[in-house]
Amino acid sequence: MVRPAFETPVTSLDPWVAPAFRKQIDEMPAATAKKKNPTDPAAIDASMVCKHGGCSITYGDAKTNDKPCVYHPGVPIFHEGLKFWSCCQRRTSDFTAFMNQAGCETGKHLWVSEEDESKAIKCRLDWHQTATTVVVTVYAKNYHYAKSFVRVNPIRLAICLVFPQQDGNQYDVDMELRGVIDVAQCKVQMFGTKVEITLVKAEPGTWAKLDFPREKKNEQQKEDTNKANNSSNADDNDSDVDLDDLEPTLRTATITEVTE
Repeated sequence: MVRPAFETPVTSLDPWVAPAFRKQIDEMPAATAKKKNPTDPAAIDASMVCKHGGCSITYGDAKTNDKPCVYHPGVPIFHEGLKFWSCCQRRTSDFTAFMNQAGCETGKHLWVSEEDESKAIKCRLDWHQTATTVVVTVYAKNYHYAKSFVRVNPIRLAICLVFPQQDGNQYDVDMELRGVIDVAQCKVQMFGTKVEITLVKAEPGTWAKLDFPREKKNEQQKEDTNKANNSSNADDNDSDVDLDDLEPTLRTATITEVTE
């Protein structure tokens, strides 16, 4: 069977939604959570430590903001036994000395980092197979059945679950399947604790794994392309040689008579 391209157009699968789960989501109150403002005292918990690297100041009250934040704007680097910050390059082999290095820049404290506020949703994905089907299950709660979707093409599975109670954050998966599926026979079921996707194999058999690692595959394709280009360039260089430009080299031989 010819394997289609990963970029083949995808089809959205119409999910079956459990009635109890549909009712739960429909009656869910609108999310009112707002992003924390790092400078808003109400958003800062007591005993919270400044997020800036190298600063160990702990938040007590609003007056803590008046204290200068002496920190490292760079990132920590550990290389060949040495430890240092990329910003000031003070190298040491002692971890305690590294942790106690005073910062090289002064600014305002950072109590709530953007990273804490924009954490990706993490869900557990599992799968099992029979000779004719592959069942992919994503375990999740409180996702919105109408805003979430599952899309497929013969070798691709794309899942997007939207969580309105978590600032609309999403769980996204986009994978290249190990085998080929029959899109028309695939189905999706949505429950209060999981999403179950049944993929029907185009040909009966066993898949060694669920998917191909896309990043590694792309790197291999680039490497193969570079090798092909280098080979092509070498051929082109050979073809640039004009035989008329070559000068013949005449060699003369001398016969020596050997007498006994």
